[in-house]
Amino acid sequence: MRVIYLAKKLEQGPDNGSRPVKVAVPVRSVELLPVARYLALEQQLTASAFQHPKGDYTIEKKNNNELRRVLLPLLVDKQTALAIAETQRCSCHCLNEEGDADYQNYKLVDNARFQLHNCPHASYHLQCIVTSMITNNSDCLTYCPIMDSPQCR
Repeated sequence: MRVIYLAKKLEQGPDNGSRPVKVAVPVRSVELLPVARYLALEQQLTASAFQHPKGDYTIEKKNNNELRRVLLPLLVDKQTALAIAETQRCSCHCLNEEGDADYQNYKLVDNARFQLHNCPHASYHLQCIVTSMITNNSDCLTYCPIMDSPQCR
């Protein structure tokens, strides 16, 4: 598994796909070696029945529920998560690590992201995904944060 690191600020084109922005080039990338301690979690995630939502909100919701079912028992509680990060995520769509009007003062410990499978962009920050999952009952941030091309949906 590989995580990538992007610039602190990213651009987003119109969400109708008319003018996608240039895909951000990773500043660096790191291969994560398997850790025996997490092998059971990896097997459980691999065995989960995730589907490509293709814009279907009901499939996205099923995927989110499955992800929450697998991960939430392993994570800290809401109070602890907010004590670490202070808010749900760094910014709207994780496009500005320094915050924006909706999200301010997020304490980003690590700005790693995954390369998304079905579009050319990277995911939300892993820390933001987990914090949002803990503090928000429905949003797992499993969709593309850029959403400016047809492949993103």
